[in-house]
Amino acid sequence: GNLSTTKLLPTLYDAWRQRLLPRDAIVVGYARPAGGGGSFSTSDEFRAHIAESTGAQRRGGAVAVVDSAFLERCHFEPGQFGDGRATRALISRLETLEAERIKARHLADGGAAATASRTVRMYYLATPPFLYAAICNALVEASQLRAGAGATALDERFVLEKPFGR
Repeated sequence: GNLSTTKLLPTLYDAWRQRLLPRDAIVVGYARPAGGGGSFSTSDEFRAHIAESTGAQRRGGAVAVVDSAFLERCHFEPGQFGDGRATRALISRLETLEAERIKARHLADGGAAATASRTVRMYYLATPPFLYAAICNALVEASQLRAGAGATALDERFVLEKPFGR
């Protein structure tokens, strides 16, 4: 929405450029797909949107490399929070991306075992307040259903922002 385009995505991008986010941070957008009232349906469309809203990839040289590295970490999963299957697909996608990140981190550290003791996942919700409880419960439930033996400990954080429109 407008809030993510004008505030959230540019702020994340600026934090990335200033090295205030971990180099292996992951950003995953989740919203209705383009055919269901949303603006895009794929990660490539989401990345193009981020590039446009942040000015990423409009520069050359080393800055373009930083921009590209940020955009590579941005993903999109279409769905609606009232759809349990879509919420479970979102959690599955997050787990896959987190596992890839952990593996890459450990390979970069000299090939150490690709395990992690703790993962921190932050959900940022810019939705009407009456949806907060249902969305948070659906995300936690989907995470718990997927947690199994040997799973990485997960700290889930929720940022709830009441949007006020344009």
